[in-house]
Amino acid sequence: MTTTGNKYKILLVHNFYQKPGGEDTVFYNEKKLLEQNGHEVVVYTRNNSEIKNIFHKILLPFITIFNFKTYFDIKKLIGKHNIDIVHVHNTLCLISPSVFYAALSARVSVVQTLHNFRMQCPNGLFFRDNHICEDCACGKLASALRHKCYRNSFFQTLAVVLMLKIHRLTGIYKKINFICLTEFNKTKLLLLNKDKKIVDENKIFVKPNFVFDTGSPEKNNDKQSGNRNKDYYLFVGRLDYIKGIDIVLETFSKMPDKIIHIVGSGKEAYEDSYSKHPNIKFRGQLSPSEVESEMSSAKALIFASRLYEGLPMTLIEAYKSSLPVISCNIGNASSLVIENTTGLHFKVADITSLIEAVNLFENIDTLSLSQNAEKEYKSKYTDVFAYTNMISMYKVIYESK
Repeated sequence: MTTTGNKYKILLVHNFYQKPGGEDTVFYNEKKLLEQNGHEVVVYTRNNSEIKNIFHKILLPFITIFNFKTYFDIKKLIGKHNIDIVHVHNTLCLISPSVFYAALSARVSVVQTLHNFRMQCPNGLFFRDNHICEDCACGKLASALRHKCYRNSFFQTLAVVLMLKIHRLTGIYKKINFICLTEFNKTKLLLLNKDKKIVDENKIFVKPNFVFDTGSPEKNNDKQSGNRNKDYYLFVGRLDYIKGIDIVLETFSKMPDKIIHIVGSGKEAYEDSYSKHPNIKFRGQLSPSEVESEMSSAKALIFASRLYEGLPMTLIEAYKSSLPVISCNIGNASSLVIENTTGLHFKVADITSLIEAVNLFENIDTLSLSQNAEKEYKSKYTDVFAYTNMISMYKVIYESK
């Protein structure tokens, strides 16, 4: 045994996409959290921006399925640092599932955080052709090939499908542990076992993401007293159809007396079309501290995604800022935003329903919603709660190897 008490030596593994995303934030947050609490953390990362030339692209389908470089790199790191647990975040494309085989061959427990639905759906979203799709949820992947679900490419989709099929056949997924961010995600994952056992239900944990609690007592007191400038609503996220930005913009174009701030990349595609609506203010991409400032002065966050989502960090950040959420009624947002407690719901992609929700919000006790939002953050999404949850989970994983 190499641990000192419960101070495990952790190998964190993550494959960055070419564009930064929420998974990267979670990876960095968990690294910081473990190090702050006295754990030795070793990091192994790859970045899909390494895929530059034609040679790399030719090899990519094979590397996606199994990368021998990853396999030997991971085994070397485990031996060199006497690793207790390998904690994987993303493996697509360059790391590949070879990390699992390397860890288990070294007799080290391995766990993967599932940030999306790629274990069942090649594009990871359960979404195609502008609608929710669960054709592949129970393990059958022919639909993904037929619809070219990964990057609208048959060959790239085929690579992901083969990756999933081959490693299901080897039985590797039954041998590793998984972290689902929500109970909703766990329920979806277990659909894989409908016809044949692919994952071990006893090796699935639920651990939500978190945001570091950095608020000062003075700021928290301001929140509890309701001392906020409630003059605008707020949208935070990529300005993209799947995130529901079109619904938000159309809604507020019909409500000229209601101000909304639009925060996120992609404003170039929308700003000119809505320039005649002075109540719609495009703020562009902001820093985390600037987003927090926007949240601290907003009435409510508008969350309009057409996706199930994994566990939107934006919702946790809103709760940290005591900000109620007006949310679509599907996927994780439907359960994370508690109706009439931490916010309100509207029908997904329904402008009329969103207008009704905003009007209702104007006429209810928003102070209690604000206080409940902060209570929800304090009880489920702080770094203290996350660390307790993580170490409890690590203990079970380490002792069951």
